[in-house]
Amino acid sequence: MFKAAGEALVFLVIGLIVSPAVISCGVSEDNQKHNSNIASDDDETDNHDSDNNDDDTNDNLNDDVDDDTYDYIDDDVNADDDINVEEWQDPNADWDCDSHCECVADYLRFIELADRYSNPISEEELARQLDEIGNGNVRLVEGPLTEDELREALISRMNIGFLRENIDGRLLQVITTETIEFPEYREKHLLFTDPYVGSFKGILLIPKSAGPHPGIVAIHGHWDSAEVFRDEFGNKCPSKGYAILMLTMRNMCVDYYENLFTRSLLLSGFTAMGIRSYETLLGLKYLRFLPEVDGARIGLIGHSGGSVANNLTIRTEKIFKAMVTDCFRHYIGFNMDGEGYLADESAPNIWPYHELINEISTSSIPIMAVPYGYEDKEEEIFQFFNSNL
Repeated sequence: MFKAAGEALVFLVIGLIVSPAVISCGVSEDNQKHNSNIASDDDETDNHDSDNNDDDTNDNLNDDVDDDTYDYIDDDVNADDDINVEEWQDPNADWDCDSHCECVADYLRFIELADRYSNPISEEELARQLDEIGNGNVRLVEGPLTEDELREALISRMNIGFLRENIDGRLLQVITTETIEFPEYREKHLLFTDPYVGSFKGILLIPKSAGPHPGIVAIHGHWDSAEVFRDEFGNKCPSKGYAILMLTMRNMCVDYYENLFTRSLLLSGFTAMGIRSYETLLGLKYLRFLPEVDGARIGLIGHSGGSVANNLTIRTEKIFKAMVTDCFRHYIGFNMDGEGYLADESAPNIWPYHELINEISTSSIPIMAVPYGYEDKEEEIFQFFNSNL
């Protein structure tokens, strides 16, 4: 499953050529369930001896976490009037993007809308940060950290605190553009519009059996879409009793537009990973709004780049009750086929935390790590969700 995109995606760490074996998304048989010990996929390149690093080097990447803290999404997870979603049907609704790969205008507009929260840096400063990491001059943050400490650090460094604030109260518009009836489930094609990040697409599959059903939010990998995830895995979920919402991520095609999306956000003091995480939380919000879904039983699943983003999201939000992931990375990446274009995972401020993020044994939320593409693990994935949702 999902093999074509993943096998073509190879990353370059600045200053260090890292072979696919070193940064492989696959996991061994011993690392496929919660509380297993996962070795970082960067062990050969990123285990910097503290004796070889100046404590004052690149302090802005290792400074203390901001004092600001942000609440989790409201613990009252049942659908109610506090979840501000407005939905309707319109088969003629038009998305103003010809391709999700090239749809960057909303993100450039986001930078303007969020200007008061920005912390701009120059191209030279971004290059310096990347070079410092590539040259081994940035210290990894050593644990242990409490879950709250890691959570606050990641929210601060992704600069998404203002997006999370009042996420339930902020209007989310959802248009159903098409409904397809199948014997066991209903498929709805959706167009989401958020005041900050604009419009994006998704596909919802809901069993026709009596609910409310446990739900799953799914994030696909590079070059893929909600349709690809549906065909590879999602359409198996309704027969297992799950509603699944698959979102289509924009600018996730390892090209000029992904680089523009990523660099523009970094230069403005934001991150592509933060945007991916926020849009995932919008999907969570919508599932919690639906009466057919049990808001207290929602899981998260990703593939490839979607898993990399989800590994961050699960560290910041406790409403998700379980997660399946098939990929771990270090949050710095270049596309070797794209003239040094930055991949969306690139976030220098997050890089020092990547070993803590990827150590799933420290998560109180059950995490199942599976081989890349879920190969031969579908039934085990459903057993895992059955046990935790």
